[in-house]
Amino acid sequence: MHENTAGHTFEIQAGKTSTGKTRYIKWAGTAADFARLPYDIALSLAKGDLSSIGRVVRNRLAITLSTLSGFVFNVDYLGRPLFGRDRYGNPIPVGQQVGAGVGQVSNLFLPQYGQALVDLVSGRSDLEQATTQGLELPFRYTNPPKAVSGRYDF
Repeated sequence: MHENTAGHTFEIQAGKTSTGKTRYIKWAGTAADFARLPYDIALSLAKGDLSSIGRVVRNRLAITLSTLSGFVFNVDYLGRPLFGRDRYGNPIPVGQQVGAGVGQVSNLFLPQYGQALVDLVSGRSDLEQATTQGLELPFRYTNPPKAVSGRYDF
C-alpha cells in the first residue's frame, strides 16, 4: 500500500470504474490517520511534492473554513478545480462550474447523501461514485491520468 499515490497509503486499490477513475478501499477508516497522515506527508516531501502539507491541513479545517478555503484556492474537497480550467487544461463547462460552486456551499448544510446528489447532477461524479459517497461506503476515487495523443501519460 505504500506504493499507492500520495494520499492513498494505507488503502487498498480496488480496480477502476467505467470512467477510468481508480477505486480505493479505506480498510481502517480514519483510525489509521495518526500514522497515515505523517507518512503521506513524508513520502510526498521525499518526492518533492510540497502540496501535501496544504492538502492535509485544508482537509482537517472546520466545514466553514474548509468551504472558504475551497473558493480561495479554487479546489474542492477532492482537489479538483472549481472554476476555470480542469487539471488537464481543458475549460470546465459553465454548468459544471455553477454546480461546483453550489456543491461547495452545500457542504455547509447538506448531509453526505445530499452532497453526493449535487455532485452527480453537476457532473462532478458518476453514478458509482455518488452512490458510494451517499451511502458513506469506505471508497475513495482518483481521476485517470492525463491523456496525451490518445494514450495515458504516466
